[in-house]
Amino acid sequence: ALFRSGSIMLSERMPMPKQISYLKLRSSYASVGLPFPRFLANPTYNWDQNTQKWSIKTHYPMYDLKPERTNSWEIGLTARFLDHFNFDIGLYTAKTFNQTFEPKISVSSKYSTIYVQTGSVRNKGIEMSLGYDNDWNGKFRWNSNFTFSANKNEILELMENYAHPETGAIITLDRLEIGGLEDAKFVLKKGGSLGDLYSIKDLQRDGNGKIYVNEKGEIASVASDDIKLGSVFPKCNLSWRNDFGWKNLSFGFMISARIGGIAYSATQAKLDYFGVSEATSVARDLGYVLINDYDQINPQRWYSVVGAQNGIPQYYTYDATNVRLQELSVGYTIPRKHLWGVADLTVSLVGRNLWMIYCKAPFDPEAVATTGNYYQGIDNFMTPSARSLGFNVRFKF
Repeated sequence: ALFRSGSIMLSERMPMPKQISYLKLRSSYASVGLPFPRFLANPTYNWDQNTQKWSIKTHYPMYDLKPERTNSWEIGLTARFLDHFNFDIGLYTAKTFNQTFEPKISVSSKYSTIYVQTGSVRNKGIEMSLGYDNDWNGKFRWNSNFTFSANKNEILELMENYAHPETGAIITLDRLEIGGLEDAKFVLKKGGSLGDLYSIKDLQRDGNGKIYVNEKGEIASVASDDIKLGSVFPKCNLSWRNDFGWKNLSFGFMISARIGGIAYSATQAKLDYFGVSEATSVARDLGYVLINDYDQINPQRWYSVVGAQNGIPQYYTYDATNVRLQELSVGYTIPRKHLWGVADLTVSLVGRNLWMIYCKAPFDPEAVATTGNYYQGIDNFMTPSARSLGFNVRFKF
């Protein structure tokens, strides 16, 4: 790995206005190499109990291996002004290439898969914070901090003019299914992002693009070309934290928000399919589901189609925007002078994830079933997110 960085202290090079007490401009460049997975250059073998023979069971061996590389640039500004305000902003861009993945291209019968090292992804983003802190005669204190972050990634290259190591054929790949659930697929495309979720199923439609309803009042699902649902990644994240102190009493809270992105719920589809959700209850009370602005479909016929096999994804895709009370704390400090001069004792009660202020999705979009890139934003009977309460005791000697 290589790393180079530099920074310029403007406060040392020019006089600052009286309102600005500190100003620093920073910039950095980094080039980092990550190792590839082990054993890619060595085929592994499996003992077959039936034939009593060894057989190759894994990937085609790779010998011209390169580390995954990321080149990144960052420029930022840190300032403190008007005695009580502080501001920090950073802009960055990073390009990652030589990524190792399985493109799902054909390989000889001796091997099950083949891996390639190609592709290029660029990330651009901004991180910003604005803070305020003040102390009024040592009796009342207030510290407030607002943060904003946004990141956008773009696939610059997927696989172009790749020479197949066995056949020598030149392969260009413009689409790659990389994960997902049932008919909701993460599909990588040039110009898209790593979080793009697509549906490969739709309802049968007539020549006008309307949902087709036959003479029996039935609908049907059919395979479809890629229907883009959106990205599971947020457009931006926000948080606002405040901490107050009055004499020996302290109080603090933090509100966080995720703006944009989508979430897909296979749980909701399954509940609809079995008719045990609130949506199906409302439809049964009404007596029909209205589609095409004028067709009234029997609820059982509608949900038995759109909710089958984890659902037609576009009917179970939701805005992942949410706002919540992320943390709340109350504490009291007993000074050491009341404890024989031994230590300050602080007792506090802390609660986290206490209140979902706004959320349209039927589950917590921030809850994830895995840390992998290609299952985010998907709910399939995950454990619900939970509130937590904690009691802290701290001694300061």
